[in-house]
Amino acid sequence: MTVPHRQHQCRGVITLFIAGIMLLLTSLMVVSGVRISATSLAAVGNVQVRAGAVDAADKVLAGLITGDYPLAGVTAAHVEQVDLNRDGVSDYEVVVEPPTCLRATPVSRWLANSVTLTGFAADSEWQTVWELTATATDVVTGASISLSQGVSYVLSTAQRSALCAEHLTTP
Repeated sequence: MTVPHRQHQCRGVITLFIAGIMLLLTSLMVVSGVRISATSLAAVGNVQVRAGAVDAADKVLAGLITGDYPLAGVTAAHVEQVDLNRDGVSDYEVVVEPPTCLRATPVSRWLANSVTLTGFAADSEWQTVWELTATATDVVTGASISLSQGVSYVLSTAQRSALCAEHLTTP
């Protein structure tokens, strides 16, 4: 049985048409995959930069909280360069604003009087609450994040008067 010449041509055209559609669909799938991968890579990079900025700000704040920084009456911003990956190049610049005294509440405790040894005297201290705000900026991308940390310190009356006078809270 012989197939007419016209039918051979139709089959060839149909085969080419279907192959072209398949090639187009495959190309679209590849392009979509590449775009999705690029978007995912960018999202992961953003998360990594954000996590690094949080780590840098947290590192600086932790160092300041364990020291005397909030109690020193500092009025200017504290700037520190942070190298998280320890390659000798600064990764983040962290700027800590001067601490803000949010509250000072009197705390009384009774101490033995060393002169009479029979009585007790009241020694007034102050429970203070401070807020520290750090802004970490990635030196390569310029991405930045602000992080706030609260900390509480017990101060003497003289320290409270010097550092936190406007936030007196009566019991």
